[in-house]
Amino acid sequence: MAAVRRLLDYYVHTAHAAARRIYPAADPIALPLIRATPGTAPGEFDDSDQARTWFTAERHVLTSALRLAADTRQDAIAWQLAWSMSGFLDRAGHQHDRLSAWQTALTAAERLGDQAAQAHAHRSLGHALLLTGGADPDVDSHLDSALRLFAVLGDPLGEGETHRMLVSVWHHRGQYDRALGHAHQALASYEAIGHRFGQASSFNAIGWTLAVLGNYTEALVWAQRALPIQQEPRDDLGAAATWDTVGYIQHKLGQYGQAVVSYRHSLELIRALGGDRSEEASSLTGLGDALLSGGQPDAAATAWQQALGLFTEEDDQEAASVRARLAQLSQA
Repeated sequence: MAAVRRLLDYYVHTAHAAARRIYPAADPIALPLIRATPGTAPGEFDDSDQARTWFTAERHVLTSALRLAADTRQDAIAWQLAWSMSGFLDRAGHQHDRLSAWQTALTAAERLGDQAAQAHAHRSLGHALLLTGGADPDVDSHLDSALRLFAVLGDPLGEGETHRMLVSVWHHRGQYDRALGHAHQALASYEAIGHRFGQASSFNAIGWTLAVLGNYTEALVWAQRALPIQQEPRDDLGAAATWDTVGYIQHKLGQYGQAVVSYRHSLELIRALGGDRSEEASSLTGLGDALLSGGQPDAAATAWQQALGLFTEEDDQEAASVRARLAQLSQA
């Protein structure tokens, strides 16, 4: 059993170090990481590329280690390992792995009786269900549980993060007024604790939602408020999303050349972070739209073809939309 514990300690501490190296702007784990047993020598990483390579190579071992931690009732390690893996699994498109990890983590957190761990597990599990096509009542149940627990714990950061996920939920359902309400609630939570990156993400969420509602001028003001914050220190992950929003709004305002520049900023940041296939495909699609509107059909077709090569099976609807663009362009 001691050997199993040293193995699990190695993976939870090394995964945590890798996650912090790849996503330095992300908030650290909610509770102190469980102390490593003597004799454990966790891995260290010189840069984000090295950390990302380790995650890629160890993904299947990490999922097995998480199950082992849960099976041997080492529940603190189980939920903290899920936390450390979650960002990589999300951005690499391994949503079903992420869903399974958080299902295991929630069971572990409930056995511990740890409300903070449960709140984080409910929030992430609700988001994973949304991305994998889970039933709406299940998504709502987990996110409602997260909000309730974060309120009980007096954790405005947790509440803000949950409201931010609810923005995605209501966008997905096409209820943009409700999405806008949650974006403003997220902003209020972040402002209450002076959380600058959270405020920036909320500015972007408000801008994106206003743009979908057709309020492009106001939307651009909100989205552009995020960019200076995302440079101090750098939050390249957040900035990539904001540049994508700005590009979309500029395109809608007829500012085609500026939209192309903004989309290329977004793509540069996404690729520097190691690539998120879904986000890169989305920005390429928007870039193609802006190029076509700006009178560059060949360049637009190239961007759309690149997007098609990145879509996964979970992106069938988006891929079909890009194929329709290419077919229409070919007919023209």
